[in-house]
Amino acid sequence: MESQCILLFWLKSSKKCHLVKLFDNCALMDYFLGMTILDIIFQVEFGTASFRYYEKVFVRKYPKGWIETKKTIASTLKRAYAVQRTTLIDFLKPLGENVGLYKLDFAVAGTQMSPKASGNRVIFSLSNKDRIVTVLLIYGKDRLPKNMTETQWISQMVKDKYGL
Repeated sequence: MESQCILLFWLKSSKKCHLVKLFDNCALMDYFLGMTILDIIFQVEFGTASFRYYEKVFVRKYPKGWIETKKTIASTLKRAYAVQRTTLIDFLKPLGENVGLYKLDFAVAGTQMSPKASGNRVIFSLSNKDRIVTVLLIYGKDRLPKNMTETQWISQMVKDKYGL
């Protein structure tokens, strides 16, 4: 039996809850709203391209703070459910059934900057089924090419490096 999901929203001006859409398949709702991250502990893996191309920049720039930062990133992603409703994690797109592509904002330890203001990002895939988070890219917005938007660059890099 397929489940049904209902999308409701609260309209502040009319002070009423409105039915937007009845989905016959919750996966379709996930596509429009962002995949729901399950309340489980995930295994966190760092993809080879994440280090080869980008992480080494952080290692050189922040030799003392990077080790602690990487541990914090892994710890945060391990319990992604707890931070999915914050402004730190953004859903980018679905990659298949129960797999999604996300962006995490982070700050390097000891820099006294907020994660959003730092411009540092992690792109990761999350599989609820396999209980795995794979870090695909680690970058600072200041290192992006000037001729592309951040979204275009992310799409191109994930496609080129991982075929997703």
